[in-house]
This record gives sequence, C-alpha cells and structure tokens, in this order.
Amino acid sequence: MNSPSRRQFLHQSALLAGSAFLTGCNSPYVSRRRVLGANETLRIAAVGVGGKGWTDVTQAGATETVVGLCDVDAGRLAQAGKTFPGAQRFADWREMFDRLGNQIDAVTVSTPVNTHFPPARRAVRQGWHVYCQKPLTHTVWEARELTRAAKAAGVATQMGNQGMSRAAVRRDAEWVRGGVLGSVTEIHCWTDRPGPWWPQGLRRPADRPPVPKELSWDLWLGTAPERPYHPAWGHFKWRGWWDFGTGAVGDMGCHLLNVPSLSMDLSGPSAVEATAEGANDETGPLRSHVIWDLPARRGQAALRFHWYDGGALPPRHHP
Repeated sequence: MNSPSRRQFLHQSALLAGSAFLTGCNSPYVSRRRVLGANETLRIAAVGVGGKGWTDVTQAGATETVVGLCDVDAGRLAQAGKTFPGAQRFADWREMFDRLGNQIDAVTVSTPVNTHFPPARRAVRQGWHVYCQKPLTHTVWEARELTRAAKAAGVATQMGNQGMSRAAVRRDAEWVRGGVLGSVTEIHCWTDRPGPWWPQGLRRPADRPPVPKELSWDLWLGTAPERPYHPAWGHFKWRGWWDFGTGAVGDMGCHLLNVPSLSMDLSGPSAVEATAEGANDETGPLRSHVIWDLPARRGQAALRFHWYDGGALPPRHHP
C-alpha cells in the first residue's frame, strides 16, 4: 500500500470538504469545513490530553495547528499547554466546542470509553473530522449511531487502532480471503489482559478518599452513573469497570480481531458460550473463555471462534 504525502492528504481533504459543503445543503448537519490550500494546516481540538491523548495530540500537533486542549485533569491540561501555548484550554469539551466553533477542522477524542460517544457525535455533526481512540464506543448502539452520523456528515474518521494502519494486516486478510489457509472452521484468539495491565474481578471499595484538587470529578464521570471518586477506577484502571470500560474483550478485541474481521463475516452467531473466573456485575472477570458459533455464511464454512483472556490459553494438541 502507498501512503499519501501530507500535501496529497490535504488536497484530498480539501476536495472532500468542498464536496460535502456543496452537497450538504439539505443535511441536518451543520458543515463548517473549509477548503485548505496545499500549505495550510488542519486546526485540531483535542478532547483528552493525558495518557494516549498526549500521544495523539503531540503527533497531530507535529504537522498541524492545535487550537484547543481539553482535559478534566487541570495538571495534565497545564502540562499540555506548555507544549501548545497558542491553544485555548478547557475542562469541558462542550465549552471548547461552543467557544472555538468554526476555528476547528478536526477533533481527537482520547478519554475513557464511556465518554467517547458524546464529543465524537457532536464533532461529526458539526462537520469536523474525528480521530477517536479505541474502543470506539461503550455500547453497540453508540457505535451504530456514530457510524450513521459520520456517513451523513461525510467527514473523514478513524478509530485509534494502530495495528490497522499496517499494510501487513490487509495483506494477511487477503491471503485468508484468497484461500491460502483453505476453509477456516476454527479460530483461537487470546490476550494476557487484564492481567498486570488493569484490575478486574473486583468489588467496589467502601472507603471515600477525597477528590484530587486538580480533577473535575463530575466531568470525568461523564455519562456514567454517579458514584464517589476513588483511584480504583481512575487513570487507566477504568478499563475493567463496566460503568467506564469494556473489559478485556472490548479493549483488546479491536486489536486482535482485525484480520478475522477483514477476512470473513463474523456477524450473527447462532450460539454463544462463556465461562469466567471472578465475574461480577461491577467489573470484567479475572479471566474468561468465550465461544461464538457462526453458521455457514455465503462462501464460508461454519465457524467456531474461541476468545481467551486473563492469561487463559487454547489447548495444545500434540500429534
């Protein structure tokens, strides 16, 4: 695969923006996109500038202009402001979108997954391009709704799934579709998450530590049900709690299921079987084994898909 140069990318983006503007007069979405010259930069607003958000905004800011920074952690926001002194700073993404308005061309969303959908959908409805970290959304409904909104707005979008940017992924999928492996009837996929990466199989702690002075706790909660602050579900640890994350399956599935998803139809299982250790209604389990049975599809044999997490591994068959 050939990677376009930055000049080619901006030219194509300009054509897309101009086309969407001309054809979107009857659309319910408000287009504020502008046609870029070859030497102009995209104006980026970043929702979330800590952790993966810091990687995203610094990579975008290496070639483009960062006009807005948003984070619920005042300390991380101040640190990002030192790198991008010309960007305005906000704790609430809604205020940033309202204040900056037509100064924005594109948005990065890099927050806990339960707060991906609201800013991402608002951005595409504004006609802004969106780069949203994985997992894309917290629920299936949100993913479908965001897809519909992006198609209607005609914007360029991408989920932050680094592996999908590699040409080798599409090459491997082409091999499978081309029959190099023959008829695929069983797939095994595994990850060590959550393991040492983040905790799962926990109960909600009963103690009530104070909210750090730099943290806007209500904004951090976003769409999640109200609960007191606790570091048990703070930075990075949120991934295992159902109110904020998707557990190991949702968090790593978008990395590990890319080749199977590109090479065959994995939708519509006829049966699902799951066993887990340490499962409860607050977090994902310590480890699990999930089996999806898919009936024969057009040109594809019936398939049994095994998922393992928490260090569980498929059985080893010796001749």
